[in-house]
Parts: sequence; C-alpha cells; structure tokens
Amino acid sequence: MESSKWLRMGLAFVVAFAIGGDAAAQYSALGGKQVEVPGIAIEPGDAVDLGYALTIGPIDGLTTGWHEAPVVEAWVCMGTEIVLHQDAPAGAEVVWHGAGLVVRGEGGREVVCVMNETGVQRIVAEVRTGGARQLKECTFRVVDYPHNRVIQWRRFGVEDASPEIRTDWDNMDRLDAYFRGSIAGLTEVGQGRYVIASDTWLRTRAHAWPRGFEPLLELRVDDRPVALGSRSRILFENVGEHVVEVGTPGRAPSATIEVYDVTITSHIEGVDLVQDGVDVVFEAETAPAGYEQYITWLSATKYGTGEPMTGRGGRFEVRFDDTFGPWAGGAGDWSWLGVRADNVAFGQDQKLCRVLNGFVHCPLGDATLQLVAGPDLKVDNIDNVGGDGVRVEFSPVAATAFTDGTRSDTAPISISLGERLETEMVGSINGSPTGSLGFGGVENPAGTLTVFGDFFAQSCPNVLVEVFNGGVLQGSFVRAAGQVAQVTGGNIISVGQKEGTLEYVLDSVQTVTPILPGGIGLVGDEIHLSPDGCPLASGPGILVGAIECFEIRIIFIPPTTLIVIITTRLQ
Repeated sequence: MESSKWLRMGLAFVVAFAIGGDAAAQYSALGGKQVEVPGIAIEPGDAVDLGYALTIGPIDGLTTGWHEAPVVEAWVCMGTEIVLHQDAPAGAEVVWHGAGLVVRGEGGREVVCVMNETGVQRIVAEVRTGGARQLKECTFRVVDYPHNRVIQWRRFGVEDASPEIRTDWDNMDRLDAYFRGSIAGLTEVGQGRYVIASDTWLRTRAHAWPRGFEPLLELRVDDRPVALGSRSRILFENVGEHVVEVGTPGRAPSATIEVYDVTITSHIEGVDLVQDGVDVVFEAETAPAGYEQYITWLSATKYGTGEPMTGRGGRFEVRFDDTFGPWAGGAGDWSWLGVRADNVAFGQDQKLCRVLNGFVHCPLGDATLQLVAGPDLKVDNIDNVGGDGVRVEFSPVAATAFTDGTRSDTAPISISLGERLETEMVGSINGSPTGSLGFGGVENPAGTLTVFGDFFAQSCPNVLVEVFNGGVLQGSFVRAAGQVAQVTGGNIISVGQKEGTLEYVLDSVQTVTPILPGGIGLVGDEIHLSPDGCPLASGPGILVGAIECFEIRIIFIPPTTLIVIITTRLQ
C-alpha cells in the first residue's frame, strides 16, 4: 500500500510524494498496536491523529531541509545525528519515547538523537492536549556504512503523469481526460532536458543502493528541498526553466524542465459558439513563444462525434456532429462539447438550447427553455435572484457576426415593484470583439416604470431616447446614461436590437417623460435607446459593425412567471 501527501511550495510548483510501506507501520496513528521502544511499552489507548506534524531536520550528507518524517523504516549511517520536531498547540505537553534522546527547544518539542549503535531505533512523539493524545513514530535502522562513501544511485527518471490518449477511447473516456486536467506530454529535447506545459503533473522516480536509504532521498527543485522518498509528483505553475534533482546534495542526478503556458486565442468560452456540422479551427499560443509545436489537443463531446480526437501544434481543426442528446426535458435538449490544449480548455454547455427561426436560443442563469406550439419558446424557472433569461446567438464568430436587427416578441411582461427587464447587445466595434455594446431596459424601483440605458461600452456617456407610436417617430430627447425616462404604464410585449439601438414595445399607448432636468412627455407605444453624439455611435458608415448575440434578462420576476418569446429578423 502507498501513502500520499501533498506539499505546495509557493507559486512555483506543487509536490505530492508517495513512499512504499506497510500502512500499519505509518506514523499518522498507531492503530491500537502496542509500541515497543527499549524499556518502554506504550499503549495507544484513546490516541488519535490530531493533525500535528512530526518533521525531520537536515541530515548531513543526505538532506538539506526540513520534511515530514518518513513513514517507513529508513536507513542511516552510524554516527548520524537525527533532529525531530513535533508540532503542538500552545499549552500542550510533548513527551518523547526512545533511547539516547536529548530533548531541547521550547516546550520540549524538539529532540536530538545520535545513532551510535547499529540496529533499529524507534522514536515516538506523544502530544497531550485538551484531554486528547496523539502518537507518531519514526523508525531508523542504523547501519555500519562509511559516511564518506557516496550512495550509488541506480536509476533516476522523470515522466509526465497525464493520461495516455488512446485511439480506442469512447466519448466517456475523452470526457474523463478533458475534465481531469492537463493532457500535455513531456517531450525530451536533449540529454536530461524536457519540455512541458504548466499545471501538468510530472513523476520522478529514483532508486538507491543500498535500498534502505530510499525513504530519505531528497527531492529538490531549483535547489529548494520539497519532499522525501523515491517517488514524487511535481506540478509546475510558473513558466521558465527548473532543475529537478534527487539524492545526495552535490552528487545527485538531475533533469532540467522547461515550462511554458498555453492560451487558446481563437475562441472565448461563453462568447464564441461552436456549431454542429461545421469545421472549426482552434488556435493557441505559448508563453514564452516558440513552444507551440509541443501543444497536445483533445476534442470531447457528451453526444455525437468530435473528429479528429487529437492533434499536435498551434492549430487544431475539428468538426462536431450530432452533439445534442437527451436531458431531463426530453430528447434533443442538451449539448456539451469541448476542446483541450495541454493545460487549458474551451468548453461549451448548451443545456436546453433551442433553435427557433434560425437563431440559437440558450438559457441564462437557471432559466430553462422549451419549444411550445406556435412555434414559440417558453422561458421558465425564472427565480427572484436575478440574471435568468435567454441569450439569442447570431453567429459563432465575430468575423461573420449578424448585422441585421432582431425582435423577440413576448407574452405581456408586467414590471411590478422591485422587478426589472434588461437587454444587452454583445458584438464588435471596428472589427474587434468588445463584449457588451450597450444595455438597457425597464424597471420599477419605486412604483413607477422607469427606462434605463448605458452605452459606455461605445465610449458614449449619453443616451438618445426616441418614442414611436404605430411605427411613426413622435419625438426624442437625450439624457446621461442611467435612468433616462419614466412611463405611465403598460406591459412589455417585444424587445429587440438593430444597428446598435435597443428597442422596447408596449402593449398600449403610454406617456414617456424624460427624467429631470425638464422635458415634455411624448406619447407612444415603442421606445428606442441608442448612443448619442459619440464617435462610435450608429449612423452613416456604421462602426458598430457586428452583433453576435442579444441577451434578455429578467430580474426579480416571481419564480412562477412564464415568458413566451419568438425571435424574428428585422431587415
């Protein structure tokens, strides 16, 4: 059986080490076994592991730092000085059991033992605190082995601990590899020199002669001691060059690891949509640059296919087909697919996404979507926390993003006290994706319907408010971003967007009055919001060139509310 322990060293790397041995001999708890030390028998009785570590200090010729004490018998040379430290809380009593021990330090937490006789030496640390006891044990075999004789290292190696990608994997195997983490492979680029992506587990293995010294083999990374034992796992988090060595300081075999970061540059999770039946090209870059040739790719999907399964380099072309499968709502309700590049990943979860009139509708927050007769789209499971709704996707990439307008007609939405309907455009400006292009909506913060808008994403602090009646413009006014107008009543029956303008349609004619300072009320059934007087505002030679999606969010509507919408194209 093996025992494992995790150790984090700053931000540079994480080490997990395992040393072979009988679990019954581990120091963590003495499991009801009577502990025999020269002249003393210790009954564990009610002893439990309280979590206080027993550590061992540097050993001349073997180790350079403090470590958790070995859990199995370790060999040491005659004359070796062993220093042990037992952690304990303030006010606790620490009692040491063993032969030839010199107790020192505050509260007797440290002990020194010089191994002057061959044979087995057991040292037990007992912590007594708050009516509880903890026992931890170290066992050493003292051998007549010359100090000046270097231990002969038989073998040292380093390898990646990533899953080996196999051609016979099914979808579940690929999903398992995707979610387990990095799939980067370790590449040997020279004698004792390797390349690996960050956040990828590596294994080191070292064997010594005599084998009894292996529990005290020290792993060091960049000259820092990090673990004891013949087998270790290392996770590098920082890029750059790192030197790994195991064994006697100054004489230990070593390996140099070059670590790089990976970034997927072609797709942003939650923004870019990967569609079924389309060849999609993913691209990635490394930092430092120049390691792109080592990137390993993997495609994964819950349903359907993603081919090819794997690739290598800075570019990966893949096609997903038939990725929608059964979910709680019935057939064709859920699609999950993803692509991993070494230690980074792009995932796309389209639970209950629906295609209506050529547009992909995906839920926001906890909302669920269901096609009903019409065909209409029912938006359900809207809670009173906020942010639930629907996202209307127009295109998978900004370069071919939707440039026409859309209108989503709804069943009448009554905005009661404390409730809010919000819409937002997401797209690009001058060909560059920016995320939000502006948001607005209708809310009822204090008993009166209030219109709000914000186009700061287009570098515009002012909002142009236009009021229409039966499709005819009745007038307009400009207000600073935020709350811009009040409405005497009515329900929302349609929301939309076109060329950077947000549109809201009422079920009845109402008076729309500018928020102070001053202004004359305008009568109509439709309100448009757009950026005003800004270099990036819509107009001739429109710079707001592409809308990728339109989000409709409902905030503080009661959970029982159902909203039915149908999205159509505005030419």
